Amino acid sequence: MAKQLTGTVLSNKMNKAVVVEIARFVPHPKYRKIMIRTTKIKAHCEVPGVLVGDKVNIAEVKPFSREIHFQVMEIIGGAKTKPQEVKAEKRAEKVTGAIKPARGKKVTVRRRSKK
Repeated sequence: MAKQLTGTVLSNKMNKAVVVEIARFVPHPKYRKIMIRTTKIKAHCEVPGVLVGDKVNIAEVKPFSREIHFQVMEIIGGAKTKPQEVKAEKRAEKVTGAIKPARGKKVTVRRRSKK
């Protein structure tokens, strides 16, 4: 029986392929704390409009290439923001040097005076 997994799209830069991150929860062998382990899997994608951050279902199929053994079956949930919007925000922060305050805390930036 073929494996079916759910993950988040990390990259969609390849032609008809995406990189999907699969997260699983495992207990630490000694301390039994629950840890998150992640795996990156390349999957063939015929579904149009897959964006970075989308939740997708992938299934194991016969190999498409040396590294691609999975195929995107469906998109479960959409990305919260478009990648272009995120890039624009980061660019604006670099240009203006804006610092986002942490939850209700006032941020003061102290500059060193030249001696």
